[in-house]
Amino acid sequence: MHRVSKFLLGLLACVGLLLSSASSRAEFRGADHLAGWWLSVDTVAFPPLWDAGMILAMEELLIIDGQGRFQSRMMMFTTPEASQCRDGSLCSDAQMLVQGSVAVSGGALTFSGLTSTSLTADGAETDRDIRARILPARARWQVEGEATAGTGIMRLRSEAGAAPRIFVKVDPDVLRRVRSGFTAQIISPAQHWRCYLGRVAGDPATTGRLDPDPAVRAYLRAASLAQTIASLRAPPATGQDASRGGTQARAPEHLMVEAHPALPAPATAVERRRLDIMSVILEQVRQGRTWEAATDMVRRAARPADIAIPLDEEARAAWQAVGQDAGLYERLFCHRP
Repeated sequence: MHRVSKFLLGLLACVGLLLSSASSRAEFRGADHLAGWWLSVDTVAFPPLWDAGMILAMEELLIIDGQGRFQSRMMMFTTPEASQCRDGSLCSDAQMLVQGSVAVSGGALTFSGLTSTSLTADGAETDRDIRARILPARARWQVEGEATAGTGIMRLRSEAGAAPRIFVKVDPDVLRRVRSGFTAQIISPAQHWRCYLGRVAGDPATTGRLDPDPAVRAYLRAASLAQTIASLRAPPATGQDASRGGTQARAPEHLMVEAHPALPAPATAVERRRLDIMSVILEQVRQGRTWEAATDMVRRAARPADIAIPLDEEARAAWQAVGQDAGLYERLFCHRP
């Protein structure tokens, strides 16, 4: 009997060690893969404020580095201008509100060492409401879900039974392209962004992925190029910045714009003119003209290099199709042109 008891105690100890080891591995795996960009896709925090017309449409974006430092940002659907930087208002297309440290332990996501910025995402009147709803406004969350090196989903509850905040791990450039595909069109983000997101990438809150449908990836490449050209054409920051005690004005931050190696920042008037001409062509095709017709409009005033837009044929065809096919446009943007 004594030998049986010793055997059982030894067995229980081994089981305990195995469970402890498995728990440690699971916890380490979650923390190890926490680094990356996490996009809010729930309807709990900010969509109700859009629907009520209280704030501009914006999505919460949590950016975590490999050392457990985070930035809490609001991804906007507008392009910041130098004049807004000068008066201390919107100076980024993904305005940072808070930064600090984040960790996963014991089934909980915790924030600490918070430092708030003086920036606002939608003006002083609504800043308090926005900051009260961002994830780091609460120090501890119950976490469900899992993350891998490339994908993941986090369901975060303030307490048992509470509606979850849901964040999906995204590739930064994929998110930039998806956003560009929407901002390339003149439509209301509050009314159409989430529907568009579903049409482009399925249901990220269920799949845990932001993976655009192959049929629209070509269009997104063209939209991303158009967004990059628009950001490069923006007037440079000049003058004094009132929010920085009259020091040199900051340049707007274009975090949500994909870098294109074929399009460096313009250094000369000739390079700026090239961007202007490419922008005209892209806009004319977006409005329904063919590439040939749009190019003919500017050919007399352009050099051959000016009209050599760095897009593959599939992307060109997709950009033109969205501009010409009202049914395709409506299916993609949940909106009639």
